Amino acid sequence: MLSSTILYAFLLAFPSAAKGQLDASRFAWYTSPAADFASSVPIGNGRVAGTVWGGASELVSLNENSIWSGPWRSRANPKALGALPSIRSLLSSGNLTAAGQSVLANMASSPTSPQGYQPLGNLSLEFGHSSSGMSSYTRYLDTYEGTAFVTYIYGGVNYT
Repeated sequence: MLSSTILYAFLLAFPSAAKGQLDASRFAWYTSPAADFASSVPIGNGRVAGTVWGGASELVSLNENSIWSGPWRSRANPKALGALPSIRSLLSSGNLTAAGQSVLANMASSPTSPQGYQPLGNLSLEFGHSSSGMSSYTRYLDTYEGTAFVTYIYGGVNYT
């Protein structure tokens, strides 16, 4: 019953998927699981992120914005707070160019050396399905909603 309710809600939310077609201006879709990181679909909010590979054994590569190589260091520009009143004044007077230049000069981060962004790790989910038994496979990214879906039929059951 719950799976029927979820499927019904999904079809109401995405009527193009119910018709068997996806709008190319909204969806990026694939008919096979990702073979490498570059072909996985990204999800996230700018701070926490992942990529959905979409296989019979799901792999989600996770990321978090505070994970960098080397020790923690403050990248806050010490001039930022002092520059804020003059930047606000420039914006209020309509001088957008000068305000933008002041933001770059006084508020941009001040790293002493670059560090490499590092992945958090991989989340593996096992569903007990084999890729050879899967049919009607679709993996897609909804670029309007920022959500990723995988749907396929295995053993006569539609999994989404």
